[in-house]
Amino acid sequence: MENHQDKETIDSLVEEFTTYGKLAAEHHIRRCSTLARAKAKGKNGFVEFCERVNCKPDSSTTRKYLKIGLEADWLLPIAQHLPPEWTTIYDVAVLGRENAKELIEQGVLNPQAPAKVLKKLDSAKASDPVDTNDGAVEDSSTGTGILVVDASGLSDQDLLDLHCALAKSANWYGLSVAGLPDRLKDAVAIDREAA
Repeated sequence: MENHQDKETIDSLVEEFTTYGKLAAEHHIRRCSTLARAKAKGKNGFVEFCERVNCKPDSSTTRKYLKIGLEADWLLPIAQHLPPEWTTIYDVAVLGRENAKELIEQGVLNPQAPAKVLKKLDSAKASDPVDTNDGAVEDSSTGTGILVVDASGLSDQDLLDLHCALAKSANWYGLSVAGLPDRLKDAVAIDREAA
């Protein structure tokens, strides 16, 4: 009697491994797309949806799920190149379609790509200004650069999202982000506790 393992080849195992990774990535993207579709039903519908699936509408995890769901149209076709972890898929969604495409072509974005590599790339892109003098102020007392971002036209939620993204990038370089209005500082503290 022949053993099943004897029939397996390295090629068949590689194919199976790749298939499961793609299915895992697709699963996370499709699951997150339900949040985006629920959000489109309006605030009351979204709150009801969140209650029924046991997630907090304003948590950082829910916002990350929403980001993945909102980008599902371009993430699904590249699922075979994505790591199976939803947190890494979120990092790819933040990088954006064009950057993801470029990283796939370079071989950087693949199912085994560690999240720390993508976060490093995200931080580098976020801190790579198009015009290095635009928005920079020289602090004459220390000789260091202070970047100024005018976010006055953003909603509170967008301002929180921007603050979190900037803080994440700044943390990579050992820097800090300041200037968040007092009314939003509690929301940032709550998000840190929830994460």
